[in-house]
Amino acid sequence: MSTLQQYIKDLAYSIAPQPIERASIESFLSVVEEKLLNSFENELEQCISIGAYARETAIRYTIDKESDFDLLLLFKNENDLEGFNLKKEAIIKFISKNYTQSEEVTKDLKVQMKFGKVDLIPAVVSFQNDIPKLFIANKNKSSWVQKNPLTFDEFINKKNEESSFTLKPIIRLLKYWNISHGRYFTTESLEEFAANRISSVHSLQAEIVHILEQVPVLLKENIKSIRVLQELQELTPQLKQVVYKNDEYKSLFIFKQLFPPVY
Repeated sequence: MSTLQQYIKDLAYSIAPQPIERASIESFLSVVEEKLLNSFENELEQCISIGAYARETAIRYTIDKESDFDLLLLFKNENDLEGFNLKKEAIIKFISKNYTQSEEVTKDLKVQMKFGKVDLIPAVVSFQNDIPKLFIANKNKSSWVQKNPLTFDEFINKKNEESSFTLKPIIRLLKYWNISHGRYFTTESLEEFAANRISSVHSLQAEIVHILEQVPVLLKENIKSIRVLQELQELTPQLKQVVYKNDEYKSLFIFKQLFPPVY
């Protein structure tokens, strides 16, 4: 019989993008990047993979059909924040020329592929008081917003190392739970929530129980989550009790109610 520790490790691995999927994604991203650099050769500084896939916290496409793969397009020679719509129109023209897909996906600056969509995110560097600052696209408002997504990626990577590399498997498990229970949290909010609560003193199963205990704090903010909240409040204390008693059979039984096997 599988132990809880082994079940958690196996599940955290099985819900991540598998080798064939990863190879296909990497190949597709490489081609998109090459086409972008050729198309915008005098304007584009570089393409940078960011987001959950780059952080190795993504869930495989068969589980998360809303997968996006973020590609930051860093344009050069932009010392002011004018011309957002010109950049957007140029990227839309590029997508239309190179890919056959719906107008809606194209206008959202995304490229459809087999395992989700590649989200093209324009970015510029603007000097504020002689200090370079990164601005990325706010697509909803067709404008720029000062933000450096690489900072968040670095934060997650650092926390993962500090937690003896237990953070990323736990994040994937929490995303799997979130997807199967109504998607109450965004990717970044869930990752930040886990990263701020992880430690390096507990085993993998003890850490996931520790974090699950605190999820109801967030769930209480959403009235639609009452059923899920009740399940967590009922099962998590039971799970904690049997985990610390080393009752493998009961702990595995309860854990599977929250995190069923993937086939």
